[in-house]
Amino acid sequence: MTKLPVAIAAACALFFGLGRASAQIADEPQTPPPQASPSVEKTAPAQILAKIHKTNEAEMKIGTLAKERAESWDVRDYADRLVKDHGAADAQLEALAAERKITVAEPVPASAKEEQDEKREQEKLKKFESLTGVEFDRAFLECMVKGHEKAIAELKQAAETVGDKEVANFVRALLPTLEKHRDDAAKLLKSVPSSGSEER
Repeated sequence: MTKLPVAIAAACALFFGLGRASAQIADEPQTPPPQASPSVEKTAPAQILAKIHKTNEAEMKIGTLAKERAESWDVRDYADRLVKDHGAADAQLEALAAERKITVAEPVPASAKEEQDEKREQEKLKKFESLTGVEFDRAFLECMVKGHEKAIAELKQAAETVGDKEVANFVRALLPTLEKHRDDAAKLLKSVPSSGSEER
């Protein structure tokens, strides 16, 4: 049986920026766009694609669990859309990575401190282990609001600094869907009671 806290912790931790995507380009490094300012630090295309890929995987996993565990059918429907949208995004990502000859690797902590921070965050998120019903719905939706807000901010920055025009366009194309996920989660969160059971 898949343990709920691990999946939710993984998704939230990825959205909160805990852990760095580690990847490499199989071919020659992409030349930065000529119009980009030399004073802006570049984000490697492989790095951002690796992080998005890992986030997609985590979101599909947490969405699948939410479809089974959520008290509200509206939350289950939201989770279903989450799975479908991140699955579609990941398929596009894999096609782009193949076209650009980018190898997407597993994300790893960038430092010992980052690894410790990630462990502390996952410990904090173990509270999900005992959550059921509307308590689960609230915790899940709060994670989705905060997580997507963080992801949107990071991707907006990445779109301006990534050294590959096609990857930048891909990142920008993801933003409307992520913003809808955030907004929909926020709306659903308002309808979730702080205690008691929600009607199905």
